[in-house]
Order: sequence, then C-alpha cells, then structure tokens
Amino acid sequence: YKTAMKQPVQRFRMTGTIGDHSFTDDNILAGSFSITNQCTGNDEISLGQVYIGELNATFMNLPISRYGWKGLEIKPVFGMKLSDGTYEDVPLGVFTVETAEWTASGVVIKAYDHMALLDKNCNKVITEVTPYQCAQAIAEATGVTFANTEEEFEAFANGTTMISETTTNDVETWRDLVSWLAQTIGCFTTADREGNIVFRAFNQTVVDTIDDAHRFTGGSFSDYVTRYTGLSV
Repeated sequence: YKTAMKQPVQRFRMTGTIGDHSFTDDNILAGSFSITNQCTGNDEISLGQVYIGELNATFMNLPISRYGWKGLEIKPVFGMKLSDGTYEDVPLGVFTVETAEWTASGVVIKAYDHMALLDKNCNKVITEVTPYQCAQAIAEATGVTFANTEEEFEAFANGTTMISETTTNDVETWRDLVSWLAQTIGCFTTADREGNIVFRAFNQTVVDTIDDAHRFTGGSFSDYVTRYTGLSV
C-alpha cells in the first residue's frame, strides 16, 4: 500500500456502507468525498487536542428515503490498487450523518466521527483516579468506547499518577474533560478506524522518508528555538 501510494500513476476505489446499504465509487459524485481531521493545531504541535473528524460527500442513487439519512453510520473504505492487480482496502473510520441536503446533484452529506458524542454537558467532577479510571468514568457516562488498555495508559507520562480536576478548570463538556486528560498524560485524542476513541502520544520514530520527487516545489522548513521564561501550574 505504501509503495503504491508513491507511484506516479495510482488507481484506487472507494467502497463502504451507509446503514444497511453498500456503496461504491458509482454512488459518489466525483470530487465530493473528503474527510477532515487533525491531531494538533495548524501552527504548532499541541498536547490535548480533541478534534472531531468530519466527512463530506455527495451520494447518488442509493435506496435511502429522503428523511432516513440522519443518524445513519457511514463506514468508508479506501482501496489502493497494488502492483499485482489486487486492491488493499483500508477502513477510514465510522461517521454518523448529521445533515443530509437533497440537491440536483445528489444528497449532500455532513457526518462526524464518534468524538462528537463527547460534546455533552459534563456534570461530573473527577477526583483521585488514575488516567485509565478517568477514561472509564467518561466511557460509562457517555457510552463512548476507548480503545486504549490499562497497560497502554500506564505507559503514558503520568500514566500511574492519581489525578483530580481542579475547581478552577474550564471543563464544560465531556470532550473538554478528555482534552484535559490527554494533556495531563502528554497525548492527543482521536477516533480510530473502528470508531473508538484513542489516546496517542507523539514519538520520534521514523516511519517514512520523503524524497525530492515527492515534495512540492518551493517548500520551506523553519529551524528555530523556543525559550520559555516562566511556567504557571
């Protein structure tokens, strides 16, 4: 898959399901499918980010009633054609339809991943728990599934430390609380390919290299040092 991604000519396909219905490339308006998500801000690497993944697409010729789209789960799969002629399919996540607008071109869909389920009022104060226990408390209150095991939580920074919310924090929603927890253990949070919420830490392990042929002409790199003169805790 990674080799095919770097070839000058690529062939790929899009498949998946919407509720109980399957779709292929023929059901997607050309150029309309996109998924927007990120693990940090645009200007710097930040801890504790909890962005909601957003899917946009225009679907055509699917046997779904006009008012039956909202709330359906979309599970898109991206397939890359390999050198041997077979396709390697990669799931792109699980998204829930928020809005569906009927147009002459098709049904314009906006859907969000399961991170959006955390945008509910947080009515619970977390005190004297480990990070894993904090995540479990959030899961019980919201119905969201976290993918990390207790052992994975313990391997993060502060993973075995007892933590408590302060009375002066600005936690209003469960997503705010997840952000606070992620920042505490040096992580960001996102939704994985199965739709579960997962905490991930940045690392310095090299996973790929980008040569001249795969860079945009005119790219620039900044090399600077940031100095901190104070720390408020």
